Amino acid sequence: MDSALSASVADWQVIVVHHPPEGMWGAKDWSRICPQHGVDLIIAGHRHRQEIHGPNSESNILRPTAYIVSGGGGGITAENTPEHDGQDDEYGFVDLTLSKEEIMIEALSHSGEVRSTTCVRPRQPGTTQVLTGGPSMCDGVPPGPRPETLPVDYGATSPNDGVGWGPTYAPTPAPAPWWVALNPFSGLMARLRR
Repeated sequence: MDSALSASVADWQVIVVHHPPEGMWGAKDWSRICPQHGVDLIIAGHRHRQEIHGPNSESNILRPTAYIVSGGGGGITAENTPEHDGQDDEYGFVDLTLSKEEIMIEALSHSGEVRSTTCVRPRQPGTTQVLTGGPSMCDGVPPGPRPETLPVDYGATSPNDGVGWGPTYAPTPAPAPWWVALNPFSGLMARLRR
């Protein structure tokens, strides 16, 4: 990883791994790698819940490197009991909006509520300095849960959900290909801006 990151000329240094970069899963190594190579974002899973550890978050041992735990697609298991209306962080997915200057991270619950919004700016290798300047995609967006993003029709079912409960999303997406179900990061969705 050291040689690949040293050779990278990419605008963003984003690493995708299974385990969160904490404790026995390499916290000491990540604490060296992130500042040395200017790692901007780590995307992990393993824990069956949604967590966003932003660049300034007290819970983030790697700040200003942000990290995501997107284990909300963990099947029938979750770290805590999910709420029927999705006002929790147990099941869901993370939506990333990327530009050259910023990554906006939105954590969405299983009902479609935006649970948190966090923006990440690129950082300089060898320092804890984060590049700043210009307007942010997070300007004017509340960082915490946004209940107004919940679907209106609770209790209606989707023909694709197979469980007989949950919100309807319009239009109903086609079933995912078989290989998506095998991907541990299938709950992670990204779209490019620009």
